[in-house]
Amino acid sequence: MKIATNKLSDLYEFYKTELVSIYDNDELYAIFELVCEHYLGYSKTDTRLNFKRI
Repeated sequence: MKIATNKLSDLYEFYKTELVSIYDNDELYAIFELVCEHYLGYSKTDTRLNFKRI
């Protein structure tokens, strides 16, 4: 797994390219928020606020 930076937006792009054939964009983002919550300890609000910054 190779991701360009530590930004959440780049992590999301990786998820999107890997899972786009299975899920639509809304489902992908919902799964991404759950993953960030579980593994990073971010709330949905944290994920949205830090999407481009981190």
